[in-house]
Amino acid sequence: MPSEKKGSYLTLKRMRNSSQTPGEPLPDYPSAKCPEGCPPPVRGTVTLKERNKRWRRTRRFYAELARGHLKLWKNKKEKEDKDAGLTSAWSTKIDIGAVTVVPEKKQQRFALQFPKNTQILAPVDASTYDVWLEGLRHHRLYKQAGGGGAAEGTSGATSPPQDASGELDENDNPVAAHSPDDGSAPANEEKKMCEGLEATAKVMDDAKELFAMSLEVASSLVGTAEQLNKLQRQMKGTLVEMKREVMAIKAGGRGLQLTPESSMHTARFKSAEELEAFEDAKEKQSAVALEQEKNDLLERSRKVLEETQRVAEPPSDQMSQTSGAVEEAVTAPMQPVVFCAPRPRRTCLPAKMMAAEGLGMGGLARMALSRAGLPVSFFEPLSAIQFLCEELRYNQLLAQAVSARDPVDRMALVAAFAVSGYSNTKGRSRKPLNPILGESFDYVEPTWRFHGEQVSHHPPITAGFAEGTGWVWWQTMDPVTTTSKLSGTIELTQSLPIRLKLATADGMEQYAIEKVHTTIEKPTDPEKRKLRGDIFKGEVVACRLAGHWDKQLTKVATTGAQSSLFQAADEEFGEYYGFNSFTMTLNEPVTPADSAPPTDSRLRPDQRALENGNPGQAAKLKKKLEEAQRVRGKSHAFTPLWFDNMGDEMTQKSIYMPNMKYWTEKERHFAGVHFPDIFTV
Repeated sequence: MPSEKKGSYLTLKRMRNSSQTPGEPLPDYPSAKCPEGCPPPVRGTVTLKERNKRWRRTRRFYAELARGHLKLWKNKKEKEDKDAGLTSAWSTKIDIGAVTVVPEKKQQRFALQFPKNTQILAPVDASTYDVWLEGLRHHRLYKQAGGGGAAEGTSGATSPPQDASGELDENDNPVAAHSPDDGSAPANEEKKMCEGLEATAKVMDDAKELFAMSLEVASSLVGTAEQLNKLQRQMKGTLVEMKREVMAIKAGGRGLQLTPESSMHTARFKSAEELEAFEDAKEKQSAVALEQEKNDLLERSRKVLEETQRVAEPPSDQMSQTSGAVEEAVTAPMQPVVFCAPRPRRTCLPAKMMAAEGLGMGGLARMALSRAGLPVSFFEPLSAIQFLCEELRYNQLLAQAVSARDPVDRMALVAAFAVSGYSNTKGRSRKPLNPILGESFDYVEPTWRFHGEQVSHHPPITAGFAEGTGWVWWQTMDPVTTTSKLSGTIELTQSLPIRLKLATADGMEQYAIEKVHTTIEKPTDPEKRKLRGDIFKGEVVACRLAGHWDKQLTKVATTGAQSSLFQAADEEFGEYYGFNSFTMTLNEPVTPADSAPPTDSRLRPDQRALENGNPGQAAKLKKKLEEAQRVRGKSHAFTPLWFDNMGDEMTQKSIYMPNMKYWTEKERHFAGVHFPDIFTV
């Protein structure tokens, strides 16, 4: 039996090899004699298939060989319609004189060799093979001798025209794209082709000139924008100086007298006589006239500044209303803002951390299959909104950046602030509670304040906003957590950036801080906590940053001088969930003076029970709150109260921005505000 299979395989192989053996191609003119007159046409049904394409299906055509051209129709009816004038097209037209025809008598077929492929033409009726052979030989010589061109009124089509319906399947025309020109085009056709090429070349030259002009215009616009931005920064600095002078004059000091002619520059005096004359003129002015002049000058400068800003930074159509309220919050006077009086804060929690339950891989697998939540002992008594507020622990770095004169120093301080938030995670082994949809939280200190809201449940999204003297910060936290059971690591990614604005002496500065890709793993090697970075000024390194994300960050100047940007407080309360002194204050019980809304995280019952050391009650309350949330989600659509989803003009991303209503309503004790009932169980 094996020998029979082997013999069959060899026989099949020989058959394939024999089928690929080329025959002698038909002779070309003038080596062969051309027949007298036009040869008679040959008609019949043929098949056409590309050689060496095993899975290319064989197509059947009705063919007519006449006047040196082989015309193919999908069927005979199309040919009859063509003769009757119902249609003026054929499926495929091949110039036989321009292709090499190799007869394969054993297979009763012909190989039509084109420049890019070979098509196999075979008559369906094998008995007509000799008729087709003679017809192809005679029509080929007839065409090469110059016949067939004038009578056809065509130059040997290299691609088929479309049919009357305008539709032609590319697969129905397998050879048209490879049919070469027969070289017998009339002179007018060649002339038209040359004219077309000349017109194309002219269009290309015009396009090049237009592109060069576009580059010049773009370069000039960039230069104009840079000049306008520079002018804007100068005017903002001048406006700040003018405000200081006005305040000094009101206080009775001797400020610099500014005139409209010198409002854009610092006054300079060429001689002592001019300075003395200026002082004499100043003393003669009355206090009322001086105050009026200052106010008029300040108003004119403010109008010029606003007009310059509109020219330098034209808002887009989609982003024109993204952050108007935030702009107002940032452009407040750079004088110290006191949001509340200092208050004592607690230094410990009511109860120490409870021991976590030991689940093991089997327990975790069962929980994953049953979609059960984690045990309450896996959580810390904080909401994710409070965890977001924890990133502002070292907000004094932003205040330092606002007062810094050197832009490199400001950028280094902003980088230190971005790193400082990660230092809070050292020693923390438990995750914060997932906020209930609509849950909110605020935190107020004398120099800054924060408020946040859970704006989405699926996917979980938390929005937060904070402001201080000369700075505002907002973030849309959309964490995506991936747990690897094999490596024992947890990866945390966030797609939306942190946004920051600083009101500096040089004008408004905007920052977008991308959150890093965080990997949580068991090793505690300090070497893995190192970080370094460079701040560039153009293409030159202005300074370097080095340190550890959990300890400190140092700025290293190009001269080698070092200065500490931030030093993490060396404090950690392991028995209280690894909290630091700032984290201890986030979940303090609310008092009537706090005017907290009913959705505040500090009023969440399961979180309070967990903090008080009652895990059983916390687990029951947590389950009831989550079940009530699912019921509300099925019957009510949720709309955030304090944040709106908008497009950010700087990052071109959709983020949640504050509507600036929270603190106004808080002053009114939220009278008339309808809150969802999220904590009642």
